[in-house]
Amino acid sequence: MESFKRATLARFKQTCIEILSRIMERSDSNPAPPLIQWIGAAIIISSPLYEAASTHDLADIFGSLLGEWTDTENSVQ
Repeated sequence: MESFKRATLARFKQTCIEILSRIMERSDSNPAPPLIQWIGAAIIISSPLYEAASTHDLADIFGSLLGEWTDTENSVQ
């Protein structure tokens, strides 16, 4: 069970890193909102945060924020 938990956390962390990388690749004229950048950084850096909480809940919250930003960005263009 412990190895499953570690594997799940590692997979979640890797997903967050990939999402944050996509955010940081945005052009300077259209950067991600600071709140999303801070949330991504907090999830990746703060080990106790994603170990203490349900990884699926955090992924859903972060994914929702990213989705709303992407939807807004696409409607503007």
